[in-house]
Amino acid sequence: MQPHLIEQLESRRLLAGVTLIAHGFNSGIEDWVSAMASAISGSRSTPASVFALQATDDGNNGPISVSLGAQLSGPDPWQATNPDPQIILLLDWSDLAGTLPFGGYHRSTIDVAAAVATQLLDPTFMSGLGGYALAASPALQLIGHSRGGSLVNELARDLAKKGVWVDQVTTLDPHPVDGVNEDIPGFDFDDAPMGIPWNVSFADNYWRTDSDIFDFNGEAVSGAHNLQLNETILRSSGSYSFEHSDVHLWYHGTIRPYADSDGSAAVNPTTWYSPPHPPRNASGFYYSRNEGGIRPATGLWPPDGGTAPRGEVPRDAAGTQWPNIDHLSLVGGAGVNVTIAYRYQDFDSPATVTWLADVDRNFFNSNARILPDPLTLPATGASLASGTDAVWLTELNPGQWHLLARISDAQGHARYAYVPDPVQVPAWPLVASDGTLLLETSPQRLSVRFSADVSASLDPSDLTVRPISGGAEITPASVHFDPASGIATFWLADILADGDYRATISAGSVTGAAGETMASDFSFDFFFLAGDANRDRAVDQLDLDILAMNWQQSPRVFSQADFSYDSRVDARDLYVLATRWGQSLPQPLPARVAASFPGLSAGRNQNAELVGLIEGPGAVTHAARQIVVVGDPCTDPAAIVLTEIPGIEETGVSVDQGDVIGRVATQ
Repeated sequence: MQPHLIEQLESRRLLAGVTLIAHGFNSGIEDWVSAMASAISGSRSTPASVFALQATDDGNNGPISVSLGAQLSGPDPWQATNPDPQIILLLDWSDLAGTLPFGGYHRSTIDVAAAVATQLLDPTFMSGLGGYALAASPALQLIGHSRGGSLVNELARDLAKKGVWVDQVTTLDPHPVDGVNEDIPGFDFDDAPMGIPWNVSFADNYWRTDSDIFDFNGEAVSGAHNLQLNETILRSSGSYSFEHSDVHLWYHGTIRPYADSDGSAAVNPTTWYSPPHPPRNASGFYYSRNEGGIRPATGLWPPDGGTAPRGEVPRDAAGTQWPNIDHLSLVGGAGVNVTIAYRYQDFDSPATVTWLADVDRNFFNSNARILPDPLTLPATGASLASGTDAVWLTELNPGQWHLLARISDAQGHARYAYVPDPVQVPAWPLVASDGTLLLETSPQRLSVRFSADVSASLDPSDLTVRPISGGAEITPASVHFDPASGIATFWLADILADGDYRATISAGSVTGAAGETMASDFSFDFFFLAGDANRDRAVDQLDLDILAMNWQQSPRVFSQADFSYDSRVDARDLYVLATRWGQSLPQPLPARVAASFPGLSAGRNQNAELVGLIEGPGAVTHAARQIVVVGDPCTDPAAIVLTEIPGIEETGVSVDQGDVIGRVATQ
């Protein structure tokens, strides 16, 4: 394979990921949740794949089941033509969330979150993903309103027990019904308290509070970037009856292209996003990976330079911990490889990083190609570790590629991450090599190996064959290209006459499938001598012995003395050998030297002396020197001497060690 130069292209905001949205008390997914999913999908160049999740039980505090409901919109995420999938899960837990007037049937957010986490970690849950768990996604964002805020916070804790990193937790006026922040005495569903766990990269929380006992209050969240919305502003221009619901409406209004309604209520674009509130293009959904906004340090975990505290969570048993990888970036490299920086963690076991190159940003659709040399990394414990690796691109065709890493452990847990910016592997020069005469059977053929598929441009006339001693040009009769091997085979119309030949493919005559062209002509020399079964450039006793061993046998080929090409060794072949008996071809000149010294024929000068090889170091200009052969330089390179004898005929050619350079003078 040829060296591949890579070029970094423009940065992309969109990252393949999974977003989960959870409603709260006395709610469902039909109204604002579905509207928010549609808004997020509409903010992308590729529509998101939106699915419903249904959480329910037997109505008597039995086990909670979480099932995959209908696909509500968007393409299948595993579709081969889906270049950048975003999966949005709408968690419908309305059967368990509670209802008015006095709470109705409800389950703790602790129980619901545990059931949801089990399915996110299950590689068989969404069968269309072909064995990938939803938690394998490069970026998880969990969004929850009211009791849903408590649910997604607890869901992050459950993922922390398995060692799974969560990119973002977004809570909208979170209100765990836990008997702590209740206007109604005795109202307690044993919900999980708020507090961001160690595995969350960024957390943002939007909340407000008032004295209305019928309007649930939100609360600040430890570890999150907290934005307290102004209750007076929301009330004076709010669209929902309760400001508790205006919070998810306010967040909806930060999703580009900034819709002014969620279908149920209208956003106030003037007052809601004016001081003391931040502008709608600098907060809220702006912090998501879809938008790529700069995240405040107050919600960012310390490994990324943030100041947000994180809560410890007891881990499950060894063997259950997932590996993680992120912060992929190109930091160097040239030629046939690039250097990728990464950050990873595997608490309880070594991990393997496999590098892949993807034609899109969808690891679900199996378009990625595995690159060589996987990387084995040691267990990290609770720490995060960083490193770099040289990644070879020699298997890639020219074009745009997205590089990604798959980190996995012995238990089969795997997660993915993409390098944010694509790379461009440009077309490299087309290379021809391995020119060979195929003479065993008739018709005789010439084969050339190409570094790319040239079948579309290849023609028999692309290869020219000329006798080195002079004579008519030979054009092949036909050509066949094998894409699997890259070998082009040129078929000759007639058996070659005895002699040395030079086959040439001109630089501009052949083009690869990706537009590759040859940087220079490709030539190779070969010879043919009828009767020379052992291919030593002479017809002698050795060839007669081969003929005798194969006498009257069939099928046979040229190297078994089938000189007449009828697959049988008989009198016809003996006649060919007899007519060439004692003949030989002199050793050929290298192509560059023969072009510089046309007076030299087949490696001998007009005095029949052998042409020598320069064996000394460096380069010499032979204009003032003459080669004298003492002995046979073909068998004894030390037999060559240089003398200061003037009068050499050819001048101005600089030569290096190993070149044949000029006429041989007799002594």
